Amino acid sequence: MSADFTLVVYGVRYEVREDELDAVEARTDPRQVLARRYRLGSWWGDFATPDGESIFYLFIGEKLGYVGYEGSFEIALEAGRIAELAADVDSRLRQAGFQETSRLYVQFGPDS
Repeated sequence: MSADFTLVVYGVRYEVREDELDAVEARTDPRQVLARRYRLGSWWGDFATPDGESIFYLFIGEKLGYVGYEGSFEIALEAGRIAELAADVDSRLRQAGFQETSRLYVQFGPDS
């Protein structure tokens, strides 16, 4: 059984093109390989856009959790822990060569 969920990640996000899907699914996409080398996580999936369209995203960074019926019902972190996590992830992203600005992503994924 699957259900709607919300992924919470601190890091960077990429839109995955159709020609990249096979590599992302196989975890051989160069961004995923680089992430593993620098002890960063990667998550990808089919997410929703505000207009109801489907879009594939790849996230690189640190997952804080999934919120929904098949995950947690809440995620709570103290400000100090958030600052530590952001500094650590930012450092590893820079060392790995990722140029994008890291952000906290709270991304909705509809039941598929």
